[in-house]
Amino acid sequence: QELDNLRLRNDSLEEKIVGFEQTPFSGSSILSGEILPGSNNYNSIILNSTDAGASKASLSFEAVVTALNGKSKEAFYTEFFILNNDLNSILRKGGVNLQDYPSIATYEELWARSRKNAFLFPGVQKNIRSILLELIEKGDGRRIRTDVDGAAKISNMKEGRYYIIGTASLGKVGVTWSVPISLTLGNNKISLTLANCSWSL
Repeated sequence: QELDNLRLRNDSLEEKIVGFEQTPFSGSSILSGEILPGSNNYNSIILNSTDAGASKASLSFEAVVTALNGKSKEAFYTEFFILNNDLNSILRKGGVNLQDYPSIATYEELWARSRKNAFLFPGVQKNIRSILLELIEKGDGRRIRTDVDGAAKISNMKEGRYYIIGTASLGKVGVTWSVPISLTLGNNKISLTLANCSWSL
């Protein structure tokens, strides 16, 4: 019954997403694949265009984590943000102070732990999401939610360098991505895994 409810919710979300895609945001941009200056190589992905003749870019991605026992778990119904800057820069500028959380080493860890244990980090998850949504409202990127298979597709985007940002409750605590990407004209694909995540436990 729970799975049926999730599937119904997925169908509803997909209809809304299609509606958003048919009415593109003005000034919204997206992704890339080259290794960005100052970024770690393992956090960078090269996206290959498969349709160079297209006038717009589209992005397809999947978020799947493979555990030590070999089992794969999808980040289904998970919200992702495609933005101009990495998560650290965005939250720092947004006024989130890591010094307020002595046991936390990075913003990626803070986001994952606040999602997993909201009562230990009151208001943090909501604040982080509000900061990211504010950038979307300003036209600085796009937002999308994965389907039941952990996959998603965005169309009608411009070329450019961006970051794909999101966190999922996979593993003991969670996984956070802040992956630099470069979007080219045509169809672009990327896989989000433990290999290119920013933090996981």
